[in-house]
Amino acid sequence: MIGVFKGVIFGYYVYSFYIATIYIQKKYTNPSNFYATYDTGQLLSVMVSFMTGMMMIFGLSPSVQALVKAKIAGKQIFDVIDRVPTIKDNESCVSVFEVKEGIRFEKVSFKYPTAPEKVKNVFNSISFKIKAGTTTAIVGPSGSGKSTIVQMIERFYEPNQGEIYLDNLNIKDIKLKTLRESIGYVSQEPVLILGTIKDNLLFGNRDASDSDIHDALKKANATFIYDMENKLDTYIGSASVLNLSGG
Repeated sequence: MIGVFKGVIFGYYVYSFYIATIYIQKKYTNPSNFYATYDTGQLLSVMVSFMTGMMMIFGLSPSVQALVKAKIAGKQIFDVIDRVPTIKDNESCVSVFEVKEGIRFEKVSFKYPTAPEKVKNVFNSISFKIKAGTTTAIVGPSGSGKSTIVQMIERFYEPNQGEIYLDNLNIKDIKLKTLRESIGYVSQEPVLILGTIKDNLLFGNRDASDSDIHDALKKANATFIYDMENKLDTYIGSASVLNLSGG
């Protein structure tokens, strides 16, 4: 397709030169030059200027595409920045809490706000308890609401009915910042920033000492990093420089 397009452009230029020769043979006059006849130099100047202009226009195509993509991406970013959250703190929210008993769901029903009316609820009056100091596995098929449970504990979504408690404290009575800073979450897909392993570890706590970093790696069962050639200075974070497996 590109070859055909180039062939058409080349043919157009050849045809234009042919027309130029006719202008010279017929001794057509140039009204912008006091009706003097066209000469070879004038016609060549016009043709070269036209060809250069066309090349510049075609050269703009990648830049225009990049600008359009940037505009679309920018709109999406500013849509997120300008979005006003519906979940907010109330006046009685506390900034300090402690979990000794566990997390409790009481008759929670939920359906995603964007789901059509005919779609069934993700949960229908579910009640269960996750005991503190224990490991709880939530098992179910895809779409059964496993991730949704975590998102509701983080208060990314509110129950349509029912309540969620940390011990006997309703999570609605905890400041959002405090609640979310108290939750450690490991997603299904690892997210690494472009930089060294140490940069990634310090992303969560810029003031962490070497001892803190060692403790974090030990708890994450990731002390194998010390066996790598550059240890904490190993560069990671992009598809071309991903020196760690997803696991």
